[in-house]
Amino acid sequence: MQAAGQSEFWLDLEMRGAATLKDLDNYLRAIWLECCGHMSQFSIGGWGGEEIAKGRKIDKVFGPGVQLTHIYDFGTSSETLIKFVNVREGKPTTSHPIALMMRNMMPESECIECKKPAAWLCMECLIEQNEMGSLVR
Repeated sequence: MQAAGQSEFWLDLEMRGAATLKDLDNYLRAIWLECCGHMSQFSIGGWGGEEIAKGRKIDKVFGPGVQLTHIYDFGTSSETLIKFVNVREGKPTTSHPIALMMRNMMPESECIECKKPAAWLCMECLIEQNEMGSLVR
């Protein structure tokens, strides 16, 4: 899966077929998205597409060629594209329904003030100026 429109942000997960989309929603909130308890949904076709109930089991939703969109927060939304890759046979790698296999390294960004490598996202820039920015401090 990857952030829609931002291919530098991605996760590779292994999920048990008995897990539900609610399990996946909770996992994405815990590892990637959650800040404020916003609503979310899964759909085929993105915004306005066919909504898929979170109670559906993974093995009943995914198969070859299936791609879902996870939308978190309907105001300033975060969209994640979720693609089925394959089914793995064998013993589970963990007792949990979802296992993180790989993820991106944080992309480097430069400070909007001094141009040195940045360490923090400037939330003020994002909220007040609607502009992405990072800061050294």
